Amino acid sequence: MSPANVQHGLVLTPRDHALLDTLAHRIRVLTLDQVGNTWFLPSANSAGLARRRLGRLRLAGYVEQFRMFARPIIALSGPVLAWHPGLPEPDYRSLSRQLIRRWTQPAIPTRMVMASRQTGNLLGGHGGRRPRASEATHDVCMAGVYLTMLDRDPSIRRFWLSEARLRQLGYGDGVFLPDAMIVSGESRTVIEFGGSYSHGKVARFHESCADEALPYEIW
Repeated sequence: MSPANVQHGLVLTPRDHALLDTLAHRIRVLTLDQVGNTWFLPSANSAGLARRRLGRLRLAGYVEQFRMFARPIIALSGPVLAWHPGLPEPDYRSLSRQLIRRWTQPAIPTRMVMASRQTGNLLGGHGGRRPRASEATHDVCMAGVYLTMLDRDPSIRRFWLSEARLRQLGYGDGVFLPDAMIVSGESRTVIEFGGSYSHGKVARFHESCADEALPYEIW
């Protein structure tokens, strides 16, 4: 089901639909800059246009906007590690150090947007739950992973299962729940954003994937 095309006098555009679908089905939150750079370029005032449109979507009840402290998003050109069954076990300590070294900037107030509960219900997806303080940086960085992959291959949106969707499907039975998974036919690839992971956490993540013969990418 798609959201009503007209609500509170607001006519939804194809761009609005794409944005709401992303928030309800693919990722939990986006920053204002992510919205502007994804849906409002090449305008020189992409941030201003995004801010105004999001304001109208908020007034119509489609999205919620808020500020949270989050570290600046890491520029991502590809995964830090891509592993598949048959490859050697990674060096957990080296990978952990590489992930931790990326975090050099402190958290700053960051404008974010998420789907409202109403939109989540209308789209059969998710909405209405803000990240916890401990999740904010991870969630906007995970959004960056999705947008980077989407820019390279627009078809990825059809195969991307978010953490919320995997939970809804009962994946892992609460034992191992990845950030996202790309599922195409019989092919499955786990997508994980690597925070300040200890070598023990990296090892547990690898072992969980290896036990199920799941290829993975850590970004």
